[in-house]
Amino acid sequence: MLTRFALIAFGCLVHVASWAQAGSTLLDAPDLSPHIRQGFVTSAAPVPDRANAPRYSIREDVAETGSNIRRNIVTGSIPFDKRYDELTPDQQALFKSQYQRLGPHDEPPFPANGLGRVYRAISVAQNVLLVQGTVSVFVEVNPKGEPESVSVFEAPDPKIARAVASILMLEQYKPALCDGTPCRMGFPVRVALELR
Repeated sequence: MLTRFALIAFGCLVHVASWAQAGSTLLDAPDLSPHIRQGFVTSAAPVPDRANAPRYSIREDVAETGSNIRRNIVTGSIPFDKRYDELTPDQQALFKSQYQRLGPHDEPPFPANGLGRVYRAISVAQNVLLVQGTVSVFVEVNPKGEPESVSVFEAPDPKIARAVASILMLEQYKPALCDGTPCRMGFPVRVALELR
């Protein structure tokens, strides 16, 4: 069985409800034969208010057999190859909107080398495990930018929960800033794993 996957992310996390409103059938695709069903990883996060907001993507390393076109496996509204300090003020504000009480001199933790490595690893795990459902995790990052623990709030399968937790625990982070001083803060990841 040929299985393809893609990771669709708006920033770190994406708004899944917009798929249902658009009439998409990501979870239930009876019209597609089993040999062309695809695994999708969609994460739940803030979506820019503007419909024409820029989109960024990560492509497959190698094109599918019989094609020269490398497909997008990750798309989103925050660049995946930028560190937090390289994001524009609008992109930083979009990412910060996931947090309720961040002041003007506060910053959330962020993967030190950008989101790309995290989401590429999650898409690889999804391609292997082919799980459907939502994974919601929270990694506690200390003032040195080191992950200390991961709390799993929701997962359709313990294997994918362990995979995502392991990915997040192996990452180095830019520490959070509380009024300009490094502090402890959580980094949330919520992904919806789908097949079509």
